[in-house]
Amino acid sequence: MLPRMRLLFVGDSVTAGFRLVDGTAYPHLAADRLADRGLAVDVLVDALDGADTGYVLRRFDRMVTSHDPDFVVVALGLNDARPPQGRTPVPVERFRSNLAALVDRVLSLGARCAVQTPTPRFDEPVAAASTTRDCMSPYVAAVRETARALRLPLIDVYPVLLSEPRLETLVPDGVHPTAAGHELLADVVTQELLAIVRPAPSASNQRARR
Repeated sequence: MLPRMRLLFVGDSVTAGFRLVDGTAYPHLAADRLADRGLAVDVLVDALDGADTGYVLRRFDRMVTSHDPDFVVVALGLNDARPPQGRTPVPVERFRSNLAALVDRVLSLGARCAVQTPTPRFDEPVAAASTTRDCMSPYVAAVRETARALRLPLIDVYPVLLSEPRLETLVPDGVHPTAAGHELLADVVTQELLAIVRPAPSASNQRARR
């Protein structure tokens, strides 16, 4: 029998399930799907409204190290691009370097890591046939480039919502997916995790204490 893995999602309000009933955000939905497919994974979530890459770097020990994870999914970017409370946006190059630093710190724990693209974000609520422009594409590109450069697994959820013809019902406030949106995200996340979240050959030795 495979040992259970501690899979940690680190993110912002979308990962936390803003305005959703507890247990219905995509990480929890993915956990149920993984369990249905027989993958022995304990899914943990440490996500916070307004969190960006700099915030998680400053609070890394609390948000990541304290969970003693085997595998970490870093799902950030929304608040780097459009910070709350009038804060200055994080330039894309700084976002990229922060993301690489987070990955390096995760790997230094002996854990594995994947990066996840942010969901679309708009400067105003999405309306049917809207010409509202998504502001996340440079940050999405930075996540994809980081995955390629560091040879990391990429969980690319960004196009899932953006390509949906019913986008205005899935992200009505321009930022936070609805429950239906989280179901779509969970489908993509589950499919990717089934391929990448497997114990490394030495995992039984590294995690024998569990």
